[in-house]
Amino acid sequence: MVINKILARWFKRKELALAFALNLAVARLGTAAALILSPRLIEAPTGWTTAIWAAALLMSVGLLAFVLYIVADRR
Repeated sequence: MVINKILARWFKRKELALAFALNLAVARLGTAAALILSPRLIEAPTGWTTAIWAAALLMSVGLLAFVLYIVADRR
């Protein structure tokens, strides 16, 4: 829901449809990657530790992206 409001605020008319389509495609790729990579991360030699570090890395990237969005949106 929030991403749709952000996209609607940043893109207009024709670009909005492309932005929504790209958002949906990236979301579905993310779901596929999670379903494929999760079992492999847990089966790694270190077990859950690798999966937790991978999740922490993804959360950090998400936080960085959010901070960059806030900075860009204020300008």
